[in-house]
Amino acid sequence: MNKKALRQELLTKEDLDILAHREGMENSDDIDKCILDPNGSFLVDGKDEVKDGKFKKDVLDKIDKLSKQINDLQKAVQKS
Repeated sequence: MNKKALRQELLTKEDLDILAHREGMENSDDIDKCILDPNGSFLVDGKDEVKDGKFKKDVLDKIDKLSKQINDLQKAVQKS
């Protein structure tokens, strides 16, 4: 973490924690790179292991939703 850059941009570690949470990370320790755009928005890139974990969780969540939809369709077909 570049503390000098944070001070120059008037940011705190808590601000980075908030950005990390918005991106689905635990805290600022999971951030690999954070860039402040001239328009005031932040580009946040997580560490590889964090991105991989989030990707796996997202895939498993989608699989779970699809499984529920398939079960609902099977029940609907059985009723007709």
